[in-house]
Amino acid sequence: MLSSNLERWGDYTGSQRRYNKSGEVWMSGYYAYMAPYGPSTYRAHGAWLAQVIRDSTDYTAIAKPLASTDVRVYPNPTVDVLSVPLHLKKPAYMKFELYNAEGRLVDVLWNDWVVILENAFHFSIQDLSKGVYTLRIFQDGVFIDATRIIKQ
Repeated sequence: MLSSNLERWGDYTGSQRRYNKSGEVWMSGYYAYMAPYGPSTYRAHGAWLAQVIRDSTDYTAIAKPLASTDVRVYPNPTVDVLSVPLHLKKPAYMKFELYNAEGRLVDVLWNDWVVILENAFHFSIQDLSKGVYTLRIFQDGVFIDATRIIKQ
């Protein structure tokens, strides 16, 4: 809802991150309006430009990912249940995502803290259609493994 007597038309905005500088985004906008000028009006326009910078250098450290050989998924191919035994050196926030062959997220199988160091995750996939899926595993927000799963 307009809060003035100006008739607005033709608003455009855009934003773009700066590729060679982390934490910096440039935003721009253009707007046009009918402005009063004495007894008549005229078409006017304005623009704005803004630089947005993340001022903190407190970035999260990138954890060293596990080698893909450290993660086993069985049975594969499977009909109903996937098992993923996983040894963690310390408690971690784990996330297991399942994607279809088109790359679309089908389900988040697990997204929670894991405090026990020796783990065996078991996921029911019996309701899924037959096909090829990809199980992506994240530890503390860092991607650690992707395994192709065949659902029979």
